[in-house]
Amino acid sequence: MGFHIVNPDAPPSAKAVADTDTDKQAKTRNGNTRPLPLPFPDLHQCGRLRTGHLLTVFGVSAPEFYKRQKGGLLPAPDGRDPRPYWEASTIREFKESGGGAG
Repeated sequence: MGFHIVNPDAPPSAKAVADTDTDKQAKTRNGNTRPLPLPFPDLHQCGRLRTGHLLTVFGVSAPEFYKRQKGGLLPAPDGRDPRPYWEASTIREFKESGGGAG
């Protein structure tokens, strides 16, 4: 990604300039989680959901999701591996009880 110039007094080579330009172009993501389609048609099937899936289920942005999670408005993850996951049944029960509205 980066480059290393052996002689600091020498002008940068074309490759070094090209590497710098490539690094600037490659950084287009802001680091937020992206919404993901559900891996199954509804929440009545068994399976694990990741943060991106929950963005889709609740229809919120990543910052709003984390704000609600920090405020205790969303259920805690069922586990980590090392990323957090929720069982579909947990989210289904949460939604059926009226949670996640807003």
